[in-house]
Amino acid sequence: MKDERGQTLLEILIAISIAAIVIGAAAYGISFILTSTTVNQQRQSAVALAEDLVNKVRSVADANWLDIYNLDGKGATSTYHVVASGTAFIVATGTQLVTVDGVDYTISFSVENVKRDALDNIVTEGGNDDPSTQKIIAAAQWTVGTTTPKFQVVDYLIRWQNRVFNQTDWSGGSGQEGPLTDPNNKFASSTSNIDFVSTPGVIKLNL
Repeated sequence: MKDERGQTLLEILIAISIAAIVIGAAAYGISFILTSTTVNQQRQSAVALAEDLVNKVRSVADANWLDIYNLDGKGATSTYHVVASGTAFIVATGTQLVTVDGVDYTISFSVENVKRDALDNIVTEGGNDDPSTQKIIAAAQWTVGTTTPKFQVVDYLIRWQNRVFNQTDWSGGSGQEGPLTDPNNKFASSTSNIDFVSTPGVIKLNL
């Protein structure tokens, strides 16, 4: 009887140990699944915020290209965000805090000039500036424990519509270099005998 009782007690202890291992593994698995689901949801929110920011920047550029092209700072160290102003969007400096499902996301974008080679391909070195293309990097960053994941969207904005450039005064003479953002009264250079003094604002070829 003592042997049978001892054997039964041993079987119970073994069963309890196995159950504890199974329950522990199941709890870890459930915790891992819940954590993975939460991280995926946060990442999806970050993706949506970054893509939405790119669309807003594109809207600003479509309304007035110079609002993007003429920003004071370019590159990763100059950050901006977009805010609503009446029925339109405008660019503001710095980052913006957006809360989604209780999680705080810091969103911002930066702008970089674009260079193209002789074949019109975008290059990182050499080439010439293309004032009709801008590189946009939109980012969304949040905190998970001691880590700060970050998601970025890279896009290129192309100026596909232009205002009419109308210049009627050339009295400033030659010496205008580079692309213009606003008309003035100068021209770049000339190899011909040009008279722009006799009649102010008018160019006349002296043959």
